[in-house]
Amino acid sequence: MSTQRSVISTQVGSTRGRDSEILGRVPSDIRPKLLGYEISTDAVSRGALVTTVLAVPLGVVAGRVLADGSAWNSAVTIGIFAAFMLGGAVAGRIRPDTPGLHGALAALPCLLLLTFIRLLLALFGDIDFAPNLILSQIVIGTSLATIGGVVAARRADRGHSLVD
Repeated sequence: MSTQRSVISTQVGSTRGRDSEILGRVPSDIRPKLLGYEISTDAVSRGALVTTVLAVPLGVVAGRVLADGSAWNSAVTIGIFAAFMLGGAVAGRIRPDTPGLHGALAALPCLLLLTFIRLLLALFGDIDFAPNLILSQIVIGTSLATIGGVVAARRADRGHSLVD
């Protein structure tokens, strides 16, 4: 009786694996593309999650808790930069064939969220909406995420550290 159950469960498990594999495949003509490159939504969403979870709380701390002349502003800014690089690294490591593109795309959801928060604070709060600040956030954020993605992909390709 127990061998019969194990055979049945093995057969069911193998069928589920094949079905999920078949259903998980998406035809190449309906995958998202940008400039001819296939975009991995999994890589972008994972990188965006890392970037958003790390950068948004630091941005709130920098904008609302710290004073303008605080010595902690530099540390928080470096933390935000590191968050964008880490998010880009996550996306670039998942898709090492196009790490820069996936890193930059992983930064965009977080940048859109930060822009939306800044817009809400400008409308209902006490800060001014500065388009030049938004543009610089987009340029710096996507650049850092691109660098993070490329570095992570290069490191994954190498397979060993530089010291060895």
